[in-house]
Amino acid sequence: MHIRKRSDCILAVLLFLGAVFFYYETYQIREVFSYSFGPRVFPRIILGLTALLAACLFVQSLGTVPVAHCAEEAKDPRASRQGLWLRGGVVALLLAYLLVLPWAGYLAATIPFLFCSMLFLGPRAPKNIVTYAVLSTGMSLLLKFIFGNLLKFFLP
Repeated sequence: MHIRKRSDCILAVLLFLGAVFFYYETYQIREVFSYSFGPRVFPRIILGLTALLAACLFVQSLGTVPVAHCAEEAKDPRASRQGLWLRGGVVALLLAYLLVLPWAGYLAATIPFLFCSMLFLGPRAPKNIVTYAVLSTGMSLLLKFIFGNLLKFFLP
C-alpha cells in the first residue's frame, strides 16, 4: 500500500489529532444545565464529524497503485507550484481576514474576504464575479442576522 497524496495524508492526521485534542478540551466547559444538552454537545458533534472526515481523507490518501502512476503533480511541476501558490494565497487571505476582523467589524471584513476567496479559488468569468459579489454579501448578511439577532451572539 502506498500513499497517493502525502499532503492529504499529513492534513488528515493533523486534523484528526486536533479534533481529539479539542474534544478532550471540551471537558473543561462547565455544565450549567442539568436538564438540557448543555454547552458541551455542539462542539463535540462538530469535532466528532471532523475526526470522521479526517479519517475518510486519510483512507482516501492511501492506495495500492504506486505513487508515480497516481500523482498528476509528479508529471507536471507547474501544477505543483500553482497548488503551492494557491494554498499560500488562501492562508495569507485568511490571516489578513483575522487581522482585519477586530478592527473593521464583521460585515466590513467578511464580505471582502468571502468575495476575494471566491475570486481566488473559482473561475473568473464576468457572470461568476457578479455571483460571487451577491453570494458573499447575502451570506454575510444572513449569518449576521442569524447569529446577531436570532441567537443573540456578539459579532465584532
